[in-house]
Amino acid sequence: MNVNKYEDINATLAYLFTKSMADHPAQLEAMPDDAQVVMQIEGYDAFNRWSRELAASQPAREGQPVVYAVFRFKPEFTPRQASSKRLVTSEIEDLQLQPA
Repeated sequence: MNVNKYEDINATLAYLFTKSMADHPAQLEAMPDDAQVVMQIEGYDAFNRWSRELAASQPAREGQPVVYAVFRFKPEFTPRQASSKRLVTSEIEDLQLQPA
């Protein structure tokens, strides 16, 4: 596991998530108040597992909702190709908010 790579990817996804929510505020209405958002990339199982483990290790309030922000990028790329630079220059094909 390349923790530094995953941390960079996670930070980039957080930026893209914030930008997407600003561009599409209706998505925010679908999200529970004060939810913990866990970044995920469709098809990148190793990163997704790391991201869920990171979220589980963070202190949370009792009953705090957890939402997975699942990104699908266009063009598709293999997990080995995933990098912060590649994510920023790829088009978000879809962003789904899913309850954990």
